[in-house]
Amino acid sequence: THMPQLSTPVPMPLNRQIGINNFENTVNRLHDSHSLTVFYTRQKNGSSVYVPKTLRISNQTSLQDKLSSILADIGVFSQLKQPLAGTPLTVLDCSLDEDLLTINVSGEILDEEKKVNEELVTSLLLSIQSSLGVSQVQLQVDGVTVNLSGVNDDPIDLNSLILNQILL
Repeated sequence: THMPQLSTPVPMPLNRQIGINNFENTVNRLHDSHSLTVFYTRQKNGSSVYVPKTLRISNQTSLQDKLSSILADIGVFSQLKQPLAGTPLTVLDCSLDEDLLTINVSGEILDEEKKVNEELVTSLLLSIQSSLGVSQVQLQVDGVTVNLSGVNDDPIDLNSLILNQILL
């Protein structure tokens, strides 16, 4: 109903479901599209804070296209840091079985110790959870199953992600 910082009223019919951030470059018609939420990171007091941004895409978009849109979205006009921007990733394959989304991406997100860039993967997982409504993801990089701790076959439980923890 209002913007978070200055409490500026948001006029109807604008709301979170159609997006209140920056979507004017993505789709011309609101009734023929739906929103994806992409999480960016911003450094605040020495820690990473995850900030959502709305992306509008066509209603006729496949699951693989939705995932590709999340991966490819870079906030050119934003002052936020997008961790996915530095690592070009493409969706090689994806499938949805019940509540488990399996994604196989290509890209250089594994280091020499077979660990992933935690900010990059967390941004991706938060975006998937918010936009696609699944609770588990099995992330594969060039066919190798990984999670936040490295190479591991266990699916990632999205409900266990901690977002913007405040330290007192």
